Amino acid sequence: SLDNALAGALGGFDPQRNPLSIMMFDVDHFKEINDEHGHEAGDEVLRCLAQKAASFFKKQGCVARYGGEEFAVVLPGVRMKEAFHLADHFRKLVEQTVCPFRESLLQVRISAGVTETKRGESGDDIIRRADSAVATAKKMGRNCVWFGETASDMIPEMSGLSAS
Repeated sequence: SLDNALAGALGGFDPQRNPLSIMMFDVDHFKEINDEHGHEAGDEVLRCLAQKAASFFKKQGCVARYGGEEFAVVLPGVRMKEAFHLADHFRKLVEQTVCPFRESLLQVRISAGVTETKRGESGDDIIRRADSAVATAKKMGRNCVWFGETASDMIPEMSGLSAS
């Protein structure tokens, strides 16, 4: 479960030697998928994404459904910059994927947020910051990755936003 993975990763967390990043992603326009194709199609999209995420992140971390159409990825030993690049690579992979449903091929896009754990943060704090980054990605137009919450969280080599 997400709680167990996060608790385990926090147990070994050290900002210098053993960083911990969290990625969250949310299916863009999920309500429209459900409205247009039905809830079974939405369920199939979630299964398709869960399988793709589990396969993609199997060496780096633990993937868990967070709720609704949102997923969390616990990335122990991964710094923010690497987490950002992983998230963007996964976003691009999803963008090229179609989820078969009956006679349809459903195209899916995601918005993602990443954050790196700070000393003294609880699991809830980290999830809240990653979730806030997802909300920012959605506000920035969807199908993109956002990191941190504020301009002070920005990493100079990264623009904060990546989309095609």
